[in-house]
Amino acid sequence: MFARTISTNWKLLVPAAALLCGVATAADREYVAEGLGTLGGEQNAALAMNDIGMIVGWCDAIGDTGNIEQHAFLWEAGVMSDLGTLNGAWSEARAINNWRQIVGVSRLHTGEHRAMYWRDGVMYDLNSRIIGLFQNPDPDPAAIIGWRRFPVDKTRPAPPSGISTALRPKSPGGTACYAPLVSMLEANGINRDGWIVGCGLVLHDPFAHGVVLVPNPAYNSVDPYYDYIDLGRLPKAPQCVGQAVNAEGMVVGMSGQRPFCWQGQIHDIDPVVAAGAALDVNLDGDIVGWACEQAMDPVACAWSGGIRRELAGQCTITSEATAIGDDGLIVGWVETELEKIRKAVLWDGPQAIDLTDAMRPSVITMGTVVPPWVTLTEARDIDPKGRIVGFGTNEAGKIRAFLLVPCEEPTTP
Repeated sequence: MFARTISTNWKLLVPAAALLCGVATAADREYVAEGLGTLGGEQNAALAMNDIGMIVGWCDAIGDTGNIEQHAFLWEAGVMSDLGTLNGAWSEARAINNWRQIVGVSRLHTGEHRAMYWRDGVMYDLNSRIIGLFQNPDPDPAAIIGWRRFPVDKTRPAPPSGISTALRPKSPGGTACYAPLVSMLEANGINRDGWIVGCGLVLHDPFAHGVVLVPNPAYNSVDPYYDYIDLGRLPKAPQCVGQAVNAEGMVVGMSGQRPFCWQGQIHDIDPVVAAGAALDVNLDGDIVGWACEQAMDPVACAWSGGIRRELAGQCTITSEATAIGDDGLIVGWVETELEKIRKAVLWDGPQAIDLTDAMRPSVITMGTVVPPWVTLTEARDIDPKGRIVGFGTNEAGKIRAFLLVPCEEPTTP
């Protein structure tokens, strides 16, 4: 069981008043903020980045009909590229690894949502690349929720007996999951080995199950096909969604309103709280997300070594930790009683740094100095170099993506 504590064993200390209200000034941290450009629309948001500076998210784009649509994007070396959709008007890239593999979700022209996978200029419906996806030549809509037919490749080998099989939950039939997977609905995370985590629908169950896709070693990693693992659900939880997976295959997410961790089997990481969600996990197995007591607002939390640590101070109305680096730096957002607006923050030990205040006055967009954002609203990811991505609002009230690059020598007031 995870116990609640406030740790004091940290290298950085801040004044008590700063800790009390949850957000400190920039202190010795300062960043140059860069905009990512646009795809012809006014709004965009950065949601994730890899270790080598590639960024993904969503951006307003001009569709085939001339209307503004929301498309997944990849930002690389100063250039934003439209990743397209699965023949619908909406897509969102949610994660990218160092092999330039991108996952997320897209809407079909029929309005259904499907997990998507993108690599080398092509967006795939992930369902077309899953080995053993449920097939039924004469489906009964009352019995099969979310059914969609995909072509079956009879030449594909049986799932291997390697690591992916060893991690699967045991079931009486000896299969890879508790029930046949019908449809992968969304993909939220991908690790360096290409493991993908998200959620999908299984046979005879209207609620989502957490799902992990493991590349089948019989196929080239450039053109992968996947075995699938049904993570199951926590007891009495109606659904399960996997949010992130680390390099060791440890999965975290939310089942019902409970934060969970999966390593061969699913378990509640904090049975004491009334509700919560685990949103990211680093190489050491440290987890971040949010939790709340009964009838309270969500509070950003970190779980490590059996201990839950609340990150926000007493003046915080609500908050959320969205990502954690392997060095332990955490990013997210807070809303305080004083300002009553959502603001992006960086937690370094007990210190929560307001990233809007940490921006240098000039902001670079496509090589041009432009006015800064009014507020950096949410920080969504951080890389090993300390670069941070997320989104904020500009002077026109539009949502715009940002990249924060740490300054080597912060200026002094």
